[in-house]
Amino acid sequence: DHIASMFGPEPGKKKGYCGHEEIELALVKLARATGEKKYMELAKYFIDQRGQQPHYFDEEARARGADPKAYHFKTYEYNQSHKPVREQDKVVGHAVRAMYL
Repeated sequence: DHIASMFGPEPGKKKGYCGHEEIELALVKLARATGEKKYMELAKYFIDQRGQQPHYFDEEARARGADPKAYHFKTYEYNQSHKPVREQDKVVGHAVRAMYL
């Protein structure tokens, strides 16, 4: 519930997603275990946001005064956020992270 209070499309919430795709998997499992649709909706929101422009990690870097070009993984392919999930047609980046999606 804390994650849902921090992230989402509603005013005052962060319009992003976690760099590690494990959260989407966990939210889907939580939705199935509890029957609560809100967890499935949040998982879908994260998947829909991944790879959208402006890029969340660039915005986050600017907000903390960092240079987005100094991203430590060098490419957003590492965490499958280089383009929207449903537009990705190749498996790239970190192998385990890619399999979560």
